[in-house]
Amino acid sequence: MPFMNQMADPAGGEPGGNRATSTPGGIAVDERPRPTGKPAVRALPPEISERASELFKALGDPTRLRLLYLIAGSDTSEICSHELSVALEVSAPTITHHMKKLAAARLVNREQRGKWAYYTVNPDEFDRIHALIHEL
Repeated sequence: MPFMNQMADPAGGEPGGNRATSTPGGIAVDERPRPTGKPAVRALPPEISERASELFKALGDPTRLRLLYLIAGSDTSEICSHELSVALEVSAPTITHHMKKLAAARLVNREQRGKWAYYTVNPDEFDRIHALIHEL
């Protein structure tokens, strides 16, 4: 049997032409050998997929996105939980709930000062997010 890249294209093209097959999920996979030697499809390492999943879960709520936007855009680079509550017109317990999720995902840093918690963005984590998105 001839090599795949020497077979005629079923659509009538030249040998070695475009050949894509469809996977059960409907994703086209090019079967031609790659000049770089890299496979046409590569697996996402488990540690990257787990971290990406954590981040996307934390950012998957509109309120948390709004909170992160407010904190990142703060003039003083930090913002009090009370200010977040007033700005978004939601209760303090709701702010606490969402901020716990963002802190657990390491997207924000929290500092308790008396009655109020103050939040700042975690710049190192944002650099990692940038790298992660490029990895995906």
